[in-house]
Amino acid sequence: MIWRMSGRSWGREFWRWLWLEKSQVDQWFGYQAERKLASFMQTSARVLVLRQQDADWLLTFLPPERVA
Repeated sequence: MIWRMSGRSWGREFWRWLWLEKSQVDQWFGYQAERKLASFMQTSARVLVLRQQDADWLLTFLPPERVA
């Protein structure tokens, strides 16, 4: 998305630097997506996971009996 916004101009590297390195907009989007997913998971009665990493993350805000 950032590459498309910057087009094919000479300023592409500048925009990449500004958006990704200086503003860290990619990390902000990731954080917002994680918050939205956590909010959705909190409304679920039970969450099934495949990876231990996902279970560990869910257990930070859900009780163990709701994670399988």
